Amino acid sequence: MTLLAPVPRPRAIFGIGRNYAAHAAETGAQVPSAPLVFMKLPTSSVPPGGPVRRPAVVHELDYEVELAVVIGEGGRIAGWAVADDVSARDLQRAEAQWTRAKGFDTSCPWGPWITTVDEVRDAVGLRISSYVNGELRRTRPRPT
Repeated sequence: MTLLAPVPRPRAIFGIGRNYAAHAAETGAQVPSAPLVFMKLPTSSVPPGGPVRRPAVVHELDYEVELAVVIGEGGRIAGWAVADDVSARDLQRAEAQWTRAKGFDTSCPWGPWITTVDEVRDAVGLRISSYVNGELRRTRPRPT
């Protein structure tokens, strides 16, 4: 059985950049005073195991485990999911606008399920982790 993304082609995928102090420090950046918002396209959405396809122009591909907030009817939080924010770091450094660096096709593996708000009312304190070939690569605490 192959697990799929919970919403194969979501209407929109918004990300918030540099909202983790530790990750901002890793990249030599400051946490911004206001949210730094970027978008991924509906075609960025793929199942949790990918495939992720690197665009030919990209030379430095990276990943970040993220907590996805799934917005439901009336703009209310419907639930939470684990996502991978795949990024072209070379393009991200070269361009102030992050569309090419973060919004390319297959750049958002996520799921395979959504944990609904009746199961977890508040995501504060949740920890998520990413593994590559069974090796722990990154753990995310709550945003700062």
